[in-house]
Amino acid sequence: MTEVRIVPPPRSPMSSRPPPTSDPVRETASLQPPNCYRTRVKPGSLEYKEIERLLGSSTSRDIPLISQIEKIVSDALWDKYKSKKKSMTDELRIGENLNDRRLFIPCLSEDIEGIMRGNIHDCSISRILPKPFGPRYYFTSNASLCIQWCREYLAGSQVSLIVCQVLLGSSTQGSHGLKEFPRRHDGKFYDSLVDNIDDPSVFVIENIDQCYPAFVLDILYAATPVMETQAMLQGLIYLFICNTIDG
Repeated sequence: MTEVRIVPPPRSPMSSRPPPTSDPVRETASLQPPNCYRTRVKPGSLEYKEIERLLGSSTSRDIPLISQIEKIVSDALWDKYKSKKKSMTDELRIGENLNDRRLFIPCLSEDIEGIMRGNIHDCSISRILPKPFGPRYYFTSNASLCIQWCREYLAGSQVSLIVCQVLLGSSTQGSHGLKEFPRRHDGKFYDSLVDNIDDPSVFVIENIDQCYPAFVLDILYAATPVMETQAMLQGLIYLFICNTIDG
């Protein structure tokens, strides 16, 4: 897997008009609070290429096709994210950083409206995904993990990927049965958990304001028998790891 270039999150989505590379998405505005909508990202634009590269670098050689990319604009969620980012920045020690990452979660299409209003805890898939480190918020840098899970367990459902901007801060290895995040040497709680401290691919946070759902990816993943077998094997390995941790 090649290194992904992490770019800063978008400026406050409502600080200016939508960029010229985006077209407004038809929404039922009455169901959304003010300044909360989606815009289509134009194929070929810089923003589109950045997300395309992120997806390509986080999947296996069988890269899914992108049907469309939409940018989420939500002032309420963005303000909470900015406030949390400032508080975490103020607590940084010398040599530390916020570790701001773009990570993936799977999402049912019918959940997108709720996520735009209330963040990812309104994502129904997250309630049934394996949670080896307890009922918290899980992300992955490996989009293939999201895709294979959806293809295995949500066949026939309209599934999207959401690219989230996540403030990971200081991380430590997660373990089964954690009632609260471990404390650092200075007595403060860690900001996030990972599945592997040396080569993490699963990331967990407890404070939802550390996440801003930034983009919705509608993808097409045409499977071949070889790919089906590979996905099934990967899925079984992942479930085995989760069951081992739970056991």
